[in-house]
Amino acid sequence: MRRVITIVLAAAPSLCGPAMADWQFTKWGQSPAEVMSLSKIALKQSTAQEQADYALPAIRGVPMLNGIYTTEEFKAPVWLYFDHDKLSGVYLRIPDGETANLIGGRLSNQYGAPTDKEHRAADGCERDAKSWNDSKRGNRVRFYWQVCDTGFQNYVLLYVPLEQSGVDSGL
Repeated sequence: MRRVITIVLAAAPSLCGPAMADWQFTKWGQSPAEVMSLSKIALKQSTAQEQADYALPAIRGVPMLNGIYTTEEFKAPVWLYFDHDKLSGVYLRIPDGETANLIGGRLSNQYGAPTDKEHRAADGCERDAKSWNDSKRGNRVRFYWQVCDTGFQNYVLLYVPLEQSGVDSGL
């Protein structure tokens, strides 16, 4: 059977350091208007349907802004979440497994051994998750991936503030 990798990357300050995360110039708690003015990518207001489609329990708030994050290596949709009009998380959908492997390697190189790891297998899928805490930037970095026999592919990166655990900082 063909196996496919699903990756959800969560809560990282950047993909490989300061040069890769255009939204890093924002700070947790900023308003949508402040984020739009500081971002180096074009952002637009999410529709009600997009907000419903991208609601995630892993990120507090609503995905109010979205755009396309572009590097020399890939392009990916990005969603910025706001809780009571304050930046509370970032979701990046990675385009393919090769890019996800590249990003996963960079996260490991940047942060070292993860603070948490988990593995689950069920219904023809295996799911792994790794987490790192970036106390310098105040971010929780979470990297998930799922391998399914069905051929399903999904790769995602999420960023959330450590503030949820008592640290308040920026991206």
